[in-house]
Amino acid sequence: MFDNLTPGTRKGLGYLLSLPERGIRSLAAVAGGTTLLLTETLLPEPVLDSTFFRVTVGDLQQFLIERVAGMEGSALRTMPRRQLEGDYFPRKVAGSVIETAGLFWYRFSPIWVFAIAGDAAAGSQVFLERLVTQLKVNGVLAEEANPTSLAEVLSAVQTASNSSADAVNLPPLSEAELKETAVTLQENYGRLFANTKELLPRFESLWQRMETVADEQDTSTAKVGGVMSLDLADWGQKSADSILAFSQTSGGLIDEYILDSYAKTLTGISNEGLPRYLRNRLLPFLETAVRHLQPAQKTWTESNLI
Repeated sequence: MFDNLTPGTRKGLGYLLSLPERGIRSLAAVAGGTTLLLTETLLPEPVLDSTFFRVTVGDLQQFLIERVAGMEGSALRTMPRRQLEGDYFPRKVAGSVIETAGLFWYRFSPIWVFAIAGDAAAGSQVFLERLVTQLKVNGVLAEEANPTSLAEVLSAVQTASNSSADAVNLPPLSEAELKETAVTLQENYGRLFANTKELLPRFESLWQRMETVADEQDTSTAKVGGVMSLDLADWGQKSADSILAFSQTSGGLIDEYILDSYAKTLTGISNEGLPRYLRNRLLPFLETAVRHLQPAQKTWTESNLI
């Protein structure tokens, strides 16, 4: 079609036709760099690591920077990265339709529900582990104590919620993938319900144990209950120690996960100075935006149409 044109004319025409593509890639670089700067500066690392952030902002941000702007993944710096499949964009479009339907019908997108549930479970699990440690330090729990039931349930909640969020955010596009996703969800939620069933002891089992102890000691269940009540008196001080351990755990987690993250950002700004801090983080994206507008930068449009 363009064989009769001179090389100079073909080159100029190719550049003209490629302007929409160049503009989109340049805007993606600027948008990616700007949003990355804002999220890294304003949001603490625990939020950046969360499933909620990944499925609502993080994956799309990574897609813009790596696939559209054509920048290396290292540009994401501290941001968590994951492998984006080649069909990420059509999956994301399909996921957006599901998400929009969720907003329209239920006033709250299902993807947010799953993501928040998974993050809450993950955060609770960290809190649970720290709390158990602090309870041992305060003498409330014995050193050999290892309460895992709740931890297993929280882990199951996190796994099931995350798989559900992925299924809504990036849904399967084929029948085979749909079946695989269904099996994954079934297994994860099956594990969740199995663990939940074992979490709470049955009252009749406790009563049966009291009767067994009464028979073994040749006494009445009422006396066994009375001994159990007297034993609970020892927990008066332990209750106070438990409250102290709870507050110590909460404060430590806030210091470590939230305030430390902000302190790290402020230290970086203080050490580099605000202009240099901004320039160092935005310059690679601005350079990429400018490079896409230069005639020497080859585009998909020129390679396939001219």
